[in-house]
Amino acid sequence: KYCFSNTESYCTSDGGLYQWDEAMQYAASCDGTGAPPNDTCATPVQGICPSGWHIPSHYEYTTLEREVCTSGSCATYFPYDESTTGSSGTDEGSKLSVGGSSGFEGLYAGYRKDSISFKWHGVQAFLWTSSDNGSNAWMRFFPYYYKVYRLSNYLKSYSLSVRCIKD
Repeated sequence: KYCFSNTESYCTSDGGLYQWDEAMQYAASCDGTGAPPNDTCATPVQGICPSGWHIPSHYEYTTLEREVCTSGSCATYFPYDESTTGSSGTDEGSKLSVGGSSGFEGLYAGYRKDSISFKWHGVQAFLWTSSDNGSNAWMRFFPYYYKVYRLSNYLKSYSLSVRCIKD
């Protein structure tokens, strides 16, 4: 676990930043197979989450994104696939952020790129999923200002936040 800028008070206020393998507690990648009720893994990965909770899959995040989407193009913006990456939606990122209308309250904890490089604290939330893509893993990030970014090419050695969801 890392604290932004190696400062413990950031872990207290924003939570820790974890490399993917550590967040997963070295469990295998886990993904759903599409739309609910198949967005949850057959055996969800608890990882660093407390008992009764798990790290959400790429598809579970897609379900969340669709839930807060109100644009009328939700299926286009947030398809249940593993090929659509990049920025998606209109204002879903701001809805998922602290003070947003969804209640998700994503914290702008930033991320740790390598042993000396911390970035984007106070500006963007970066969240691991339980789904990998070879040496990379699926993640989500959303800035305070608008869209959601769905990426499958974040190196597992980066350190990001983790949100847990109830089983």
